[in-house]
Amino acid sequence: MKTLIIGINSKYIHPAMGAFQIYTNSIHPIELKEFTIKDNKENIIEFINKQDFDILAFSVYIWNISFIHSIISELKHIKTIILGGPEASYRPNDFLKYPNVQYIIKDEGEEAFNKLISELKGNKDFSKVPNLYYKDGNQYKFTYPKKPNIKNIKYDYSLIKDFKNRVVYLEASRGCCFRCAYCLASLEKTIRYLDFDLVKEHILFALKNGARVIKFLDRSFNINVNYTEAIIKFLKEHNNNYTVYQFEVVGDLLDKKIIELLKTVRRGQIRFEIGIQSLNETVTRAVNRTQNLFKLIENINAIKDNIIIHLDLIAGLPYEDKASFINTFNKTFEIFPDELQLGFLKELQGTEISLTKDIHEYIFEPNPP
Repeated sequence: MKTLIIGINSKYIHPAMGAFQIYTNSIHPIELKEFTIKDNKENIIEFINKQDFDILAFSVYIWNISFIHSIISELKHIKTIILGGPEASYRPNDFLKYPNVQYIIKDEGEEAFNKLISELKGNKDFSKVPNLYYKDGNQYKFTYPKKPNIKNIKYDYSLIKDFKNRVVYLEASRGCCFRCAYCLASLEKTIRYLDFDLVKEHILFALKNGARVIKFLDRSFNINVNYTEAIIKFLKEHNNNYTVYQFEVVGDLLDKKIIELLKTVRRGQIRFEIGIQSLNETVTRAVNRTQNLFKLIENINAIKDNIIIHLDLIAGLPYEDKASFINTFNKTFEIFPDELQLGFLKELQGTEISLTKDIHEYIFEPNPP
């Protein structure tokens, strides 16, 4: 029983890391193919129709959900489709309406995929498969949630292939200790860390292959001070005057010894993405955020000579009117970051913002950006 898994990226530079993880950890025969949303849909369908497989799988995200809907609707002859990814995980009704979408793996899928294929080959007792939505007659059922043991997860970054022209996404941890109402990471209740030696191995592999940009997927990189310190020291020791690393950090919680360490890093080697989102305390409380603006500015000023500072704002949060947002924007601009990104609130299925949108009278554009 062979599976074809397809990753559809927003751009060529962004690898299909979710599909890579399923492929790398599969104990069953599997083929992998990448496309982008810029590719011709008919060419993708033609490629699928020429392949020899029993099961077709897609990973669904906000940037490709509309594209995947349009593809699935033209694959009526394919009997079994498995979906994964956040947009399938939290909107199963939208996909299980298709007769051939039989299974949706929710959240992390490395372990669940293997167990699902084993059951399809064997007794078909899908209740034994974690994180699974499956069809049972005219209804669908969910089994049970379970995170895989992070120590058992394998990685194969060679699948990126073009390291110089693609972003290398690494992870040192999974999960987040914060509960920001608009963010999918808020649904992961605990932080689980990869073995530090494995993280170092991944960094060295990317450097050996000429990676220009390495982005860590960790949602709260600087929460574990000792782990943060160890990684930054390792990057400093292996500075090649070429590679840039990006981390998502909580700016007002930067530890003093981390700040002192960052002052010794080559300018341009590290970029920090810091989510300010809003400076209105009523707004931040409504989305379960707290931040010390004085401390945030103090910390940024302490490291900005060495670290590229990227600040994020979100327009459209609860209770933020035009005057409030103008105040947020002006005060953030006065920090003079290297990069200031203004994003608009997106409805991510499963988040508190999505579940409470009627309370705030949100009307979201049905077509994702």
